[in-house]
Amino acid sequence: MLPRPRPHGDSDGPDAPRADAGRGWLPAGQTVVLNRTPIPPGRRVLVLAPHPDDFDAIAVTLRRFRDNGNPIHLAVLTAGASGVEGGFGGAVTRDDKGRLREAEQRASCALFGLPESQLQFVGLAEDGDGHPLDDAANTRRLAGILA
Repeated sequence: MLPRPRPHGDSDGPDAPRADAGRGWLPAGQTVVLNRTPIPPGRRVLVLAPHPDDFDAIAVTLRRFRDNGNPIHLAVLTAGASGVEGGFGGAVTRDDKGRLREAEQRASCALFGLPESQLQFVGLAEDGDGHPLDDAANTRRLAGILA
């Protein structure tokens, strides 16, 4: 697992980095009403979607960022094959289902207006139920995205 950021004010000393260091535009530890919060244009947005179509669930919020001029990068973490009924769209195998989900996500992003260059399929290793494995390889891949 990746280490969680420490809450504001929790540190190992006066020079320890704060979880909100360099961000400053959102108040730490407070609920934010996004449609009433000024968002600096150009601030990058990273979306970590566990499965294809999870991006779609927050598209209204992401539209606010897009319309504000904030570049969005979408990283889809798993294939999401477990979310496809056997035989749907001709997909029978796990790989077929993953390709179907990827095609659906690409089409959704195109409709949204997200350039293909800002879409990444990470392909984290999954267990039999389609959940990402909590292992060193997946942790390294996530760390690379967050770097």
